[in-house]
Amino acid sequence: MSLFKRSYRLVVGDLDLSNLDISFAVKKTLKPAPNTCEIKIRNLSQNHRNLLATPKKLPVRLDVGYIDALATIYLGEMRSVGTSTEGPTTVTELTSADSADPHRKAKLNVPVSGKSPYEVLQLLVQSFGIGAGNAAQMVNKLKAAGNASVYGKRAVISGHLRDELTDFCASAGIEWSMQDGKFQFLDLNKPLEGLAVEISVEGGMVGSPTVDNKGLAEFTTLLIPQIVPGRKISFKTRDLTGGYRIIRVEYTGDTAGQEWYCKCQAKKY
Repeated sequence: MSLFKRSYRLVVGDLDLSNLDISFAVKKTLKPAPNTCEIKIRNLSQNHRNLLATPKKLPVRLDVGYIDALATIYLGEMRSVGTSTEGPTTVTELTSADSADPHRKAKLNVPVSGKSPYEVLQLLVQSFGIGAGNAAQMVNKLKAAGNASVYGKRAVISGHLRDELTDFCASAGIEWSMQDGKFQFLDLNKPLEGLAVEISVEGGMVGSPTVDNKGLAEFTTLLIPQIVPGRKISFKTRDLTGGYRIIRVEYTGDTAGQEWYCKCQAKKY
């Protein structure tokens, strides 16, 4: 993949704002908390600023990368918008969170007596009302395990969906997060299936990776959209080798400046 000829596409609601200079910071993790995005748009017209100020929930989609490899790094809902000035430049700043409302507010109160683990996972996923992502794969894995019901008579799941799903996953040895409006389930401490992204000087690494006494590796690369939470990576550097999985990534970029990076944390799987 070429790491030259930077490119991006920003769409908010029905507005394609890809002809304006922007800067952005997108933070994604493997934790259940929503991923977040902050975008600054320079010299947005007054008419478009008025359209963004609507109280309606507007989808935000940010695709970045390079002319021959553009990919979505963020898909969520706008949470707030404001405008300020920096010298002669008007700057519109919007914040967004990945499926934030269902994450914060969704509740559940249903009986689960006699249900098997895979049936309970299906119920929890369907109750969120967002994209299922790879939930079906995890449901099938639990079903194939043939575990009997762990819920006694008159058992009820009651409370915030996020907390109930987190508790369920902890008991089943799996973990979950929301990625671009969809569920992502993984076996505990395991990566997504698929090929690893090679991390090397030739492959866009900036500086040298560091590893703390808990085995947490931190490193920076040029912006590579394929680096996502859960993805396998393979270090090929003088200081570090072997397979890790991404647990946190922050994409930062400025179309009018030099910033165009992934700042990552990873652990061995």
